[in-house]
Amino acid sequence: MKPFKQGDCDGLCSVYSVLNAVQWLVPQARDVEWATKVFAGLVKEGIVSMDNFLNGGEEPEVAKVLSYVGRMIQYDFGHRGIGLASEVKSSSPSPADFLESYLSIKNRVVIFGFEGFDSHWTVATSVDKDKKPTGRREDGFLLPSVWLYDSWQYNCFDKRDFVWAKDVPDKEKSDKIVVDEKDINGVYLIGM
Repeated sequence: MKPFKQGDCDGLCSVYSVLNAVQWLVPQARDVEWATKVFAGLVKEGIVSMDNFLNGGEEPEVAKVLSYVGRMIQYDFGHRGIGLASEVKSSSPSPADFLESYLSIKNRVVIFGFEGFDSHWTVATSVDKDKKPTGRREDGFLLPSVWLYDSWQYNCFDKRDFVWAKDVPDKEKSDKIVVDEKDINGVYLIGM
């Protein structure tokens, strides 16, 4: 017997990814009472619907959640809000290359949804550029990794497993981390 985890009975990983991104960037947001208040507001305002609860969210819902949570950190903590990256992502050879470039600047995270071996939203916090003592072992070396702050079970992914959705004919059958450009959001705090 195993305990249930977020995602077993709900599709709220997109909401959790936004709350976790803000928690990573804003120390005051590392409070379960604040996050519970924000979550309740998302439901009360109709931003998170029963459909989102059961089936998860897509990019339009993630943008609405980001907007609402940005207003809440302005109101509650005096931050100027959340900014979203406007860089063209698919010009990078792979999603991991975009993550590596974007996350090389301090005080940034990336919220992204992926398909392939799973369908999930998560938060990338850093990328190891070289083989270091991180990630999975291969031939006695430890692999370059994309590090996550995740609501489910993931800690890191092998950087080499990332592919753009446009390069994968059947996303659902892929064993890769398949990312669509529209499902990747570089997040930063305005004024930081």
